[in-house]
Amino acid sequence: MDHHFKTSPGLGKEDWERADSLHPDLKAILEKELESGNTIFKTSKGDPLKESIFVLLTKPFKEIYKIGKAEYRGVNNPYYWKGEYRVPKYDHTLACKF
Repeated sequence: MDHHFKTSPGLGKEDWERADSLHPDLKAILEKELESGNTIFKTSKGDPLKESIFVLLTKPFKEIYKIGKAEYRGVNNPYYWKGEYRVPKYDHTLACKF
């Protein structure tokens, strides 16, 4: 994902390693979003489970994707985020802000 460093200013190497470690289905969605101009707001790993990975995008998803095992859920809670894709077995989440 090196080619997207310029699109998400302020992210460190750890953030990109987390994003790159997402389940392949979520990573495919992330790539589509980054290519369409969205950016990564923040990432986290190890909460609540050791293998958990969380990536939050700055803007809403450009579209609803149907890719592999990724499950979409509209959260619509301003305290958290607008929507998310999850692969529950791996506890990986790709979410978007409003």
